[in-house]
Amino acid sequence: MAGKLETRNNIVLIGFMGTGKTTAGRLLAERTGRTFVDLDEEIERLLGMPVSAIFAQYGESFFREQEQQIIRQIICRSNIVFATGGGAVLLEENIRNLQQCGLIITLKCQPEVIIKRIVGDTAVRPLLNRENRLQVITELLQERCSRYDTANFCIDTSLISTDEVVKKMEDLITIWKDSILLAKSI
Repeated sequence: MAGKLETRNNIVLIGFMGTGKTTAGRLLAERTGRTFVDLDEEIERLLGMPVSAIFAQYGESFFREQEQQIIRQIICRSNIVFATGGGAVLLEENIRNLQQCGLIITLKCQPEVIIKRIVGDTAVRPLLNRENRLQVITELLQERCSRYDTANFCIDTSLISTDEVVKKMEDLITIWKDSILLAKSI
C-alpha cells in the first residue's frame, strides 16, 4: 500500500506537442520539489539519437514501443513530474499505466497557437514534416481527443503564460490531494 501511495505523488502531463508540457512541467517540478522527467528525452538518451532520427531510421511503431517500455518503468518512480510525448496516449496500456502513476493533467491548445509555438522545430516534430501543418495538427488533435480526455483535469494553455499554467496546475494538485484525503476519511 505504501508504494502505491508514494507513486500517487506524481504529476503526469499529457497533450499534443506544443501545448507546454515540457516548459510548464520543468517549472512545476522546480516549484514543487519533484524531479522532472520528459519521455522524449528519456527515449533519446536510451537510444542515443534525437526523436526525428528515431522516426526516420526505425519508424513510428518502433518509437511507440520505446514510449511504452519507458512508461512501464516510470510508473515505479515517485515524486516526479512526467511530461509525455503527444502520442504516448495512443496505446491503451499507456493510459492505464499513467493512471496508476498519479494525477494526470491534459494541456490543450488551439491549433493556430500550436503552429506558432513549434514553427521551425521540425527536427523534433517528425509528424509535422509535411505540407499544410495546420490541417495535420487539427486532424491529429481530433484523433487523440478522447485519449487526452482520460486525464483527471485539463488546462487550456492557448492564451495564458507558463507561470499561469503552473499556478493552475498547483491549484489542481491541491484539489486532487484534498479529494484523496476526503475519500480516505469516508
